[in-house]
Amino acid sequence: MASFFFSQILLGIEHIHTKGYVHLDLKPENILITKHLEVKIADFGLSASVYGEDGQGNFNLRRAGSQPYWSPELALNYEYNGVKADLYAMGIILFIMIFGCRPFREAKLDDPLFHQLLQNPLQFWLQHPVTKRRIEDKTVSSESIDILTRMLLVNPEKRLSLKEIKEHKFVQISQYNHEKLMESKEINQMLTKVQQAKKVQRVLEEDDLELKVKEQSQDQIAYRQFLMGIHSALASLKSKDSDSTSSQSSSPSV
Repeated sequence: MASFFFSQILLGIEHIHTKGYVHLDLKPENILITKHLEVKIADFGLSASVYGEDGQGNFNLRRAGSQPYWSPELALNYEYNGVKADLYAMGIILFIMIFGCRPFREAKLDDPLFHQLLQNPLQFWLQHPVTKRRIEDKTVSSESIDILTRMLLVNPEKRLSLKEIKEHKFVQISQYNHEKLMESKEINQMLTKVQQAKKVQRVLEEDDLELKVKEQSQDQIAYRQFLMGIHSALASLKSKDSDSTSSQSSSPSV
């Protein structure tokens, strides 16, 4: 399910970039889902030219967007590339879609999880309490871990480009016929997954992570709103499918 919606977000961002803009405020609150399961990217109030301040796509003075979704170079007050900043924010959004929480509070050295990601990206997955549990339970794919690891690298020059993300196996998994998704069986399966996801409670060890519930509240709200949007869209489609089946069964045979 995550790959299906993420692929649409990716195509939307690609379109925005080709039109000459960078969003610079990507976060779950700005990702909308229609009743037809189509993703819409909203809130372009902080968007800027894809050419940046130097004509090469880089920014130095502008510090826009929501800090929990900033790339490391942006958070640490270095010059940053707008396109790469958008892609990094997408990596955090994908992390939330898969695990239900952010990978870290902010990209700052005093954040224990970000520090771990900085020092040893592979070890990070076994240190984060949520990802560690999912890996041990074998409820997350290797493709998911791989694309996130490579999208969230601290060095912007080593991160996946938009083209490389599109070609990644995780994204390719979602390339199935959209009509198949509309079949009742598919809808019921996705509804079940959404219901299960809504029941999942994030397990955060406050002593180890120095996190407080208050600091995570906005992230939880955004994630729940995202799930509610998916649930509403799927429920609407299921209802239409039931009405169509009922109509066909009541039609007189010729």
